[in-house]
Amino acid sequence: MEVQPPADTFGELIPAIGYIRVSTWKEEKISPELQRTSIEDWAKRTRRRIVQWVIDLDATGTNFHRKIMKAIAAIEGGIAKEIAVWKFSRFGRSRHGVAINLTRVEKVGGQLYSATEDADPRTATGRFTRGVLFEVAAFEADRIGEQWKEAHDYRRNAQLPAMGKPRFGYIWHKRYDPETGALQQERYEIDPELRDVVVELYARYLNGTGFKPLAVWLNSLGCTTTRGGLWGQEGIRYYMDSGFAAGLLRVHREDCPRGKHQGQCSYYRLVPGAHEAIIGDETWKEYQTRRKAVAATPPRSRLPSTEVTGLTRCGQCSGAATVARSRNKPGFRCARRTEYGDAGCVGVWARGADVVAEVRKWLRRVAHEIDNAPSTPLDSNGRNDDRARAARERARAQAEHAKIEASLTRLAVDAAKNPDKYPQGVFEAARDELVAERDQLSERISALVEVEEMPEAEDYLPLVVGVLDEWETLTVAERNLILRKLIGRIALQQPKRPGPVTVEIIPVWKEARKLDQGRYAAMA
Repeated sequence: MEVQPPADTFGELIPAIGYIRVSTWKEEKISPELQRTSIEDWAKRTRRRIVQWVIDLDATGTNFHRKIMKAIAAIEGGIAKEIAVWKFSRFGRSRHGVAINLTRVEKVGGQLYSATEDADPRTATGRFTRGVLFEVAAFEADRIGEQWKEAHDYRRNAQLPAMGKPRFGYIWHKRYDPETGALQQERYEIDPELRDVVVELYARYLNGTGFKPLAVWLNSLGCTTTRGGLWGQEGIRYYMDSGFAAGLLRVHREDCPRGKHQGQCSYYRLVPGAHEAIIGDETWKEYQTRRKAVAATPPRSRLPSTEVTGLTRCGQCSGAATVARSRNKPGFRCARRTEYGDAGCVGVWARGADVVAEVRKWLRRVAHEIDNAPSTPLDSNGRNDDRARAARERARAQAEHAKIEASLTRLAVDAAKNPDKYPQGVFEAARDELVAERDQLSERISALVEVEEMPEAEDYLPLVVGVLDEWETLTVAERNLILRKLIGRIALQQPKRPGPVTVEIIPVWKEARKLDQGRYAAMA
């Protein structure tokens, strides 16, 4: 029986919004043309006028972070009185979300109709039928989600990406070989034509090139994304951050407050993959270090105007000393004083040329001091060496981590062989507890590795000597990039009496030692 709601007071067509959603579940990719045709036919039969179309392509129905909210807002704004969908499941598959947003529609006198399901929401029977259909849709979403989770767990245990798809720089051999019609071991092999491109990609970033120029460079080479499109800076950033080229996989953490994975979620951990790495471990660590440094750098300082941009600090308030001009001469001025006046800071002003000259003097002096410094042997017991203590603690944490991984494996195997052995909820509780302990140990190991690899002055000697030899041939941006690797900060101290500004240069190895000693003390 066709639903025939009454026409409005003046006999005109009732304004409605047509909503189309193409599901991310591949078996439910009902074409938008089919949905639109069904809704238009329904509108003609029931005297509706579609005043607006809202289309969600490849969107999941398990949440309401999608364009359906525009249709709901239009109903609340009086643009239309109804929302028409192909099936009720297009509106959503989330029990909680459907209840909340359907209430919003009906609260202002609106209604939700399905073009292919006869359920009149004005009657008790119609509301019951619609509720059953929504429950079926939610059940299907839960079932599909469980299947995907099982598939993801299987792939991760095999050290494969959760989603099987091509990866830039690799040749993907699928589980099913369409040429032979046989099953084979799924694997990713390095593409010999793209290996050098990926290596150069990371090398250019470490040399100061940003993501946008890298995308332009890749496009100029004729390299496309795995979908055949052009590279953009967001795509480059996501690919390089994923660590796949370093032989790693991103795994969504179980303690994510949002529960399910949503886009580029920050709650993840990196685990070794079964594929061969293109870039080495050292290159990956350097990339992560530079990514953190760039993220902490204000956008205006990422394209430096001087060699020491982003390094200068006011010695009074420890705030930034930014580039400024006085009497047409470039220099550095306390940003806090500039913004707040005398109440913010007494301030400091230093000529840019003077600061750069002090930096060059420091480079010559530190190179000579490092070269002539006697070697300091490590204490045999290592009791006074934070790095040695961190190394011992890391070894213990790694051993405990291996035990927990083995326990998880035994638990999973035992549960698979004896499905009726564990009461309801016991297996899940034990698994979650072990996973939480494993993740805590992983974070602790990462922190201990940072302390263990705490830099020493001797580590920077080649870089210091190199920058001195090539100073005049380097661009301002290249000098700034190298100085950021050597200098933690440059403190500018304004003297109480008239006189030159005191320039104090704190090298990276002293800044790192102070920071890591505090970090290790906190962990201990």
